[in-house]
Amino acid sequence: MPIFITFYESIINYLKIRRREEDVFEKFVNFSWFIVYCRESDDVNDTILIRPTIGAKLALKNDANASSENE
Repeated sequence: MPIFITFYESIINYLKIRRREEDVFEKFVNFSWFIVYCRESDDVNDTILIRPTIGAKLALKNDANASSENE
């Protein structure tokens, strides 16, 4: 768990700094399993979104268990 927290804090801080330096509305980083977005918001804090990629969703899906035996 501490490794995830350290990684999370590092990537969030990096995106916040880079978004402000480049003066853009949105900055994102695409990892192999998820995408992290940093968007400008009306208040002081930026909005952070973490979204899984399509490849990650497909890797977790098991079609053998999802199908009915009666099909």
